[in-house]
Parts: sequence; C-alpha cells; structure tokens
Amino acid sequence: MSRLELEANLSYSDITNKYKQKVLVDPQTNTLPDTSFQLGSLRWSAMYAVQKNLGLRLDYILDRFKTDERTWNRWERYADRTRLSQDTNQLVNFIGFLGITRGN
Repeated sequence: MSRLELEANLSYSDITNKYKQKVLVDPQTNTLPDTSFQLGSLRWSAMYAVQKNLGLRLDYILDRFKTDERTWNRWERYADRTRLSQDTNQLVNFIGFLGITRGN
C-alpha cells in the first residue's frame, strides 16, 4: 500500500432561470429578465501515512460563484434605509490540515 494517497474532484454547474411571463396590457411592464448562475468547485486532498496508525491529511477547496441576477448586488433598503450589497462574482479558498490516528 502506498504511503501517499491523492484525490481530486472538479464540478461545474451552469444554471439559467427563464421567466416566460407576458403582460397583456404592456409587454415591457413587470417582465423579469432571464438570470444565470455559474457554480464551480475544485476539491483536492492528499493523505500521507506517517506510521501504520498515524496519518496526515491536507485538504484544499476552491469555490467560485458568478451570477447576473440583478437583485444580487443591490438588495432593497431596510427600514432604517441601509442597503446590503454583495459581489456578483465570488471566490472562496479553504485549506485544512489534520492528523488522523487509527486503533490497532
């Protein structure tokens, strides 16, 4: 058995919401535009057996989120007139390191 084990996982989703609404009086009023979301994730891990019952593991995760949803970057105002805004293109990195012990 090898002392080093590697694992990787890549996933991607492209989601489009289509709003096929029609207003009879004025077609340009109260219609919602189509929106899309892209979600991507890369997960990588490496485990190294130091001894028979002791191992070290390193995990790395990279997540990406992107959208053209018009309300994502400008939410409505709260009662005190404050406003929440978020970036429509987000990138998250995570690094984890752990030790693993196994019984005899």
